[in-house]
Amino acid sequence: MPADRAVETRVDNCVLPGCVERVHHALAELWAQAPDVPDLDRMMFETAVIEVTANVIEHAERGDDFDAHVVLRVEDGALVGELTDTGAFVDVDLDVDLPEDDLATNGRGIPLARRAVHEISYRRGEGRNHWRLVRHWQG
Repeated sequence: MPADRAVETRVDNCVLPGCVERVHHALAELWAQAPDVPDLDRMMFETAVIEVTANVIEHAERGDDFDAHVVLRVEDGALVGELTDTGAFVDVDLDVDLPEDDLATNGRGIPLARRAVHEISYRRGEGRNHWRLVRHWQG
């Protein structure tokens, strides 16, 4: 991928069932369009995107009109993931640590995502939740 051209894939109407699988397919499409992204950066970014997407899709407080959209980009030495959803406001602690119990299955998503990317943010605006994940890489 030339450094001056961004590559983007997206998953619209990302709701259960099948949303996470659709995001995996979108990531594969992104990697096909940007083969120069290092494997470690791909793996770390993919882990973060899937963890946040799964958390939103599985745990969002939602009404009948719930909807979510995932946009994935490679741009200027960075991998960017943006997830928006129409669920209720989420009071999330982005600085929470992994559970002390190594066998715990709850409470791992955000800490794993945070460790896998260089930037993670959440905000509420325009009646939506907005998640942004960024992992920088050297081409």
